[in-house]
Amino acid sequence: LDHNNIEIVEENAFERLRRVKELDLSTNRIESLPNGTFRPLPNLRILDLSYNRLQSLEPDLFHGLRKLTNLHLRYNALKFIPVRIFQDCRSMQFLDLGYNQLQSLARNSFAGLFNITLSGNDWECSRNVCALASWLRHSGCCLRFPVMRGQHGSNKADLYSYQKPCQRLHI
Repeated sequence: LDHNNIEIVEENAFERLRRVKELDLSTNRIESLPNGTFRPLPNLRILDLSYNRLQSLEPDLFHGLRKLTNLHLRYNALKFIPVRIFQDCRSMQFLDLGYNQLQSLARNSFAGLFNITLSGNDWECSRNVCALASWLRHSGCCLRFPVMRGQHGSNKADLYSYQKPCQRLHI
């Protein structure tokens, strides 16, 4: 279903498709997805929503996707991620949130993930991002998250070298 100029996906669009394991909705014009959109797809393993116009995600959008391993959300317009949106995705290993408009994330948003791409966002050096950086460093997760803005928005710092509170980052 990629490259089809899809703008609207109705909540019941995937009813009776329980066997679907991979769904590619990339490169469309989707701006929002209702809660429960993917609930009829319990066997879904790979979901590609990249290159759309998503501005936000409903908190229960991925509820029931226990077999989901790969989720691609790069190149959308996401500004925040609901705190426990991935809690039901127990098998998820790869998450790509690159090139959105994210500025901060809660550290407990990604429990169990092995590979996260967060590059290309306009990260604000805040307590949430600092806590996330610390948690990810100790989680064993492979992280792609190269730079973030300093407190005043003009400086960049390498998150990999982050060790201290944001006020003491080496810029």
